[in-house]
This record gives sequence, structure tokens and C-alpha cells, in this order.
Amino acid sequence: MGDEVFAWLRKVAIFACLFLLTLLEPSMKVQGQGIPKQKLVAVLELSGESERITFKEMQYLSDIVRKTAVDALDPNRFMVMTRESMDVIIPPEKRVCLNNVCYAEVARQLNAHYLIGGNVKDFAGKLALTMEAYDGRGVLLGSELGEADDVKQLLSLVRELAPKLLRRVLGVLPPGPGPGQVTPPPAPGRVELVSDIAPELGYLRVEGQPKGASVVISGPKGFGKVETTLPYGPVQVPAGDYKVEVSAPAYDSATKKVFVPADKTITLDINLEMSEGILEIDGTPKGARVDVTCEKGFSKTFGLPGRLSVPRGTCTVKVTRTGYEAFEKTVTVLGGKTAQVQVSLREVSSAQTVLTSSTLSGERFVDNGDGTVSDRKYRLVWSKKNFGNMIWQKAVDYCLENRAGLPGSGWHLPTIDELRTLIIGCPATEPDGRCPAKEGCRSE
Repeated sequence: MGDEVFAWLRKVAIFACLFLLTLLEPSMKVQGQGIPKQKLVAVLELSGESERITFKEMQYLSDIVRKTAVDALDPNRFMVMTRESMDVIIPPEKRVCLNNVCYAEVARQLNAHYLIGGNVKDFAGKLALTMEAYDGRGVLLGSELGEADDVKQLLSLVRELAPKLLRRVLGVLPPGPGPGQVTPPPAPGRVELVSDIAPELGYLRVEGQPKGASVVISGPKGFGKVETTLPYGPVQVPAGDYKVEVSAPAYDSATKKVFVPADKTITLDINLEMSEGILEIDGTPKGARVDVTCEKGFSKTFGLPGRLSVPRGTCTVKVTRTGYEAFEKTVTVLGGKTAQVQVSLREVSSAQTVLTSSTLSGERFVDNGDGTVSDRKYRLVWSKKNFGNMIWQKAVDYCLENRAGLPGSGWHLPTIDELRTLIIGCPATEPDGRCPAKEGCRSE
């Protein structure tokens, strides 16, 4: 109980000191010394997205950055806030920032002029370290990047990069003159105060469907190739051109190219389409021959009805049966969806049955195998194909122009006498013949 009271009193004392410091800040100059007021520097806790580093190890890395700031910065110009003083104002869990808006808000609440932060994450089998410095408005002043194989190397990397970041952004100067001393004016001469060239880095994020799809990213020299899954990022990457390939089982793969500029975040949205859909064919007569051809070389023959998976895209459905008019339709099948085709074949006349039958045999009729049938008795050639219903003049033109592409020439609509030759078993088979109903004429 005594320890808890002591800790509470300690926090109250720190808060009171900070509050007093805020009130006195506009007048924090030592009389006659010309020493400027101190600016507050807040070193936030490094955030960790890696499972290879513990919370205590992350805290120790943050302590190293904070100690580096205390040792390197001019105490007459800067004051580094302790972890405990920041805890009094803002809880630790609310000081983890991922964007400049957050840094600006934390700086406002802490009344800090500068903030140092960063994070550690797993990247391509290594521990990737990012350290950044912001001013009180949330403006990024500079950053340092590095990679380590393990926590021991990461410790050395923090000790190396922290002074660089402070030197580039805030300027590491030796302690100022002590009390009672006057700083002499600088000697005239050449001036060279320059900054390092900031690395050209941006952020890349890949989103889309389905979640968990495989993602392969190829980038500029120094980035190499990264294999991951959807969604990915945002991850800091070198500025340049990238190729993103996304694939998943049962989906068509997709590839996109994108340019990531420096200091910008690019979000790429890739939604894969399912490779197959379902084609459902039903109707009459049952058992009719169905021929299906689709994209990607797919084909299937079966009896009516049928339901099957087909590649997405356009499919042609043909339904045929002897004694019926043929049916043909083109349908679009969407990935993951069902397309339905309803069929109702119409019966053809008995004369047409003779011409379209695939069972013609005997000495009189011969199937030529090219879509035509020869009548040896009357030396006529008939088409086996059914071209549907047409008005008279259209049918005349269709035959004369041979739009069906039949072999030979001289195609025309049959005359009444030519049609009579197809009737078997009565005088009507002869020119100008008649077939009384009592004779029971039949067709074949």
C-alpha cells in the first residue's frame, strides 16, 4: 500500500513540474546570458509488429534512443522528456502512432516541439527497423531505415541509427556556455550548413478478394521479390515501378503494374474472378443430344437435361435429335454464377424426317457424308440440314445463293413433282401422279 501511494505522489509531482514548466516557458531565458528557451523532445516507445521481439526488449530499445537524445542534444536548447513524465499526461498505449495526424495530436498533448518514434516488423525474414522524427505539427522531418537478423543485431542498429536521425533533424551540438559566460560572435568566413539527402521511400498497400490469395510483388533494384497474401501492407518500399501478381485456387490470376512515388501511399485493389460458373440446360425431349463448347477449349456432349461446371465466358449450346428441328444458343456464364438454358425442340414433318435421318440406307438413297443425300432412282440430291422456317421469297433466295454452303451448284426449292418422289408406295411417286387416301400412302 505504501509503494502505491509513493508512486501516485511521484506522478503528481512530475505533473506539477511539467505544468509549471508550461506556464514559465515564454519567459525561460536566463537574464543577461542570452540563452534561448529549451524545447521539449519526446521519445515515444518503439512499436513492434514482430513476434520475434518481446515487450521488455522493445522498451529497452526505446530507452537507448531516449538516452542517445539526452547525451547528444544541447541541454541549453533541448529538454528530453522521461517516460514517467509522459505517462502522467498520456497513457503509453495512446502514444503508439502510425501516421502524422497521430504524432501531431500527441505533440499537442505533451506540449512537445519534437517527437521521435519508430517501429520494428518482420520483413523478408529480417527485423526491419524504421525510425522517424516529427515536429509539433506532425510534419515528417527525417527517417532512418535498417535491417537486422536478430535482436542482438537490432540493438547495434538502434545505437547506430539514433544519433544519425538526431544529427540530421535536430542538430547535435556541444553543450553551450556555462553561467556567467558570453558566447562570442562567430568568426566571418565560409558557411556550409547542409542536410543529408532523404531516402526516396513510399508506401504500398494491396487489397482485394479473396482474402488469403497469394501475392507476389516484384520491385526496383534493392527491393527484390516478396511473396505474401491478401491484404498486404501498407509497407514502406523504395519509390519506383512494381508488378503485383495475385492468384488463388479456382480463380483466374491477375497482374497489375503500379508506380509508387516518394513520400506517398499507393493502394492497389485487385479482385479475382472465379474461373468457372455453372451451365444448366433443361427441356424436351429428354435424352436429346447436347453439344456444349466454351472458352479455353472446353467441350462436352451429353443427353438432355444436364448441369455442369464450365469456364467463365461465352458458351454455345446445340441440341439435336432426329425428327426435330435443331436448337442453338450462345450464353454468357459468369464466374461463380449459374446460367440457365431452356430447350423445347419442335418436331419436323415426315418428309423432313426422310431428309434429316442419319439412318438412310438401301439401294435408292445414299448418304454422301457431306450434309447431302442422293436419290439414285430419280437422280436428285437433297440437303440433310434443317434451316428452320422462312417466308417463301427468303427461302427461294437462300437456296439459289446456297447460303448454307452445300457442295455443288444449282440448289433450289423442290418442285411439287420432286417432293412427290419422296412418297413411297403409291402412284404419286410418278410425275403428275395422284395418291388417293384409300391407297394408304406412306413416307419414309
